[in-house]
Amino acid sequence: MIDSNRDGVLEAAVSVWRRNLGSVRDVVRQQLVARQLREHLPGPGEPGLQVLDAGCGQGTQALELARLGHSVLGVDVSERLLGLAREAAVREPPDVRRRLAFEHADLLCLGAQCADRFDLVCCHGVLMYLPSLGEAVKALIATARPDGLLSILTRNRAGIAMRAGMSGDWSGALDAFDART
Repeated sequence: MIDSNRDGVLEAAVSVWRRNLGSVRDVVRQQLVARQLREHLPGPGEPGLQVLDAGCGQGTQALELARLGHSVLGVDVSERLLGLAREAAVREPPDVRRRLAFEHADLLCLGAQCADRFDLVCCHGVLMYLPSLGEAVKALIATARPDGLLSILTRNRAGIAMRAGMSGDWSGALDAFDART
């Protein structure tokens, strides 16, 4: 369950995320992530992996991984972003679409149905918006098979707070700082 404060933070993040889709920074970041991830994946002709893209957003990485032959479940709490992912998937060839599924889910609540299920668990650009880094990482680890790979990309929370502060968004800066530090 998402608490109302976290829901508000996530909706604000979704709005910012959508504004930046397709920008040079977004495209470069997505390409760098894909290139670094490919170095750890099986090569052409090898069996594909079972992949969880937790916080898949508009589905960029999920689509790329499905194109490479992996079966991907993309989950996100934002129906707006999942809608973009599903729209993009429709434009893919049938074999890629068969390897893709997108579901509305909170990565903190994936539970037993996802335990030890995935060879690769990706969580890119999400953890900095969650209240507890420890809980989120535990939840992600629980979904990975014992020999699985976990790929996390996140920004420093203090950096997010500084950006808000530098733009004069004082309440956003205070909300972004972890109250425990």
